[in-house]
Formats: sequence, C-alpha cells, structure tokens
Amino acid sequence: MKILIVEDEKDISDLIKLYLENEGHETVAAYDGVYAWEKFREDAFDFLLIDIVIPGINGYLLLKRIREISDVPVIMLTSKSDDSDVVLGLGLGADDYMTKPFSHVQLVARINAQYRRYRIFHTPEDNELVEIDGICLSTSECSLTVNGEEIPLNKKEFGILKMLMENPGRVFTKRQIYESVWEGEYLNDENTVIVHISRLREKIEVDQREPVYLKTVRGIGYKFKRAENK
Repeated sequence: MKILIVEDEKDISDLIKLYLENEGHETVAAYDGVYAWEKFREDAFDFLLIDIVIPGINGYLLLKRIREISDVPVIMLTSKSDDSDVVLGLGLGADDYMTKPFSHVQLVARINAQYRRYRIFHTPEDNELVEIDGICLSTSECSLTVNGEEIPLNKKEFGILKMLMENPGRVFTKRQIYESVWEGEYLNDENTVIVHISRLREKIEVDQREPVYLKTVRGIGYKFKRAENK
C-alpha cells in the first residue's frame, strides 16, 4: 500500500515509517494538515494515518475534507482517549482509532484489518457484472448496457469505465487512469484521458454538461458516483 502519515512529531512519524516500510509499504510523511491536504489532492493513497493535533488544519478538519471526495481507509492517531474524541473521529468517517503510545505490531495489524475490510466491500464478488443505477458493465463480455440498451464501447473506454465502476467513490488521477488503461508511461498527456471521459459521458449521462455519474474532482481526477436520488 501507499500510506500517507500525518503526524507532526517527527520522531513518531519516523518510527511509523520504519515499521510500515519494513512491511513492504510505501510511505509519505506530512507534518501539518495543510501540506497533508495538498499531498492527498495531488497523489493517490491506499491508506491514511492522521494525528488529531497537528498544525495548519487539525486532523478532524482534514478528515472531513478527505471524506468529501474519497472513502480511502483512515486510522486516527491521538494522545487523547476521551470517548468524545473517539465518537467525533468515527462520526466524521474514520475507520479506526489508536491512542498513543501504541505498539507497531498492533498498528500494522489494525491497518491490515481495515484494508482487508475495505477491499471486500470495494471488489465485485464475481468480477463479471458491475451494475450501478441501471448502468451495467459486463467484465466477462466487455459490454455495456444503460437501462437495458446496449451501448458500444471501444477498448479504452471500457478500461476506464471498468476501473471507475469497480471502485465507486474512489478518485483516480489522470496519471493513474492513463497508466492503467494505456499501460504506458504518463507524459502529461491529460487530453487523451479527458477526451475519453467526454465520450463516456455522451454514452451514459442524460446531460454530459451536468454529469451525474462520471464526476470530475477538480485538481485531482475522476470518480464514478452513484446518483444521489437513487
């Protein structure tokens, strides 16, 4: 996993980095909330560890912003143990809560448990049919139907839609989309991705100028979102 560690105490951050990198994970450290938000917007992470008391913007506000655009797993770190702090963190969308000091064994175990749970709920059970609000993508037949009507897709359009529909709510950068679908190095060729997203919107949206499903997350990339009225 690629894990963002948001912790203003460098000694603690360095220890966490050491633990996680020894487990084979890639880590990025942020020592304040503003920088953490910038890093999250410009890159893609599989997991976040966020301390509550950090400079810039606190961990609660950072978590709230993140939950507006992503459901990536988050564990909150704190030196506090009051029930009110736990309730607030979980209420804002944290997946788990750890009170410092904690053992690295327990931290790694919690991360692995939360990530397994996340993958279970974000992976289609049969990996053959993905259906959201009448939009049905058959990954075995490489076909798309919208409200029962078959819609033709080319290979790249299918690849993009499969990537987004299998991970509803998750934001993917243009780089991630390009390198996954085109299987090549991304050389700032964002227009290629933009054009294919536009074509997909023509095929699945009622009004591509006001898309309901293929949403742009400004400054980051794209996500597939369920219709709010369904």
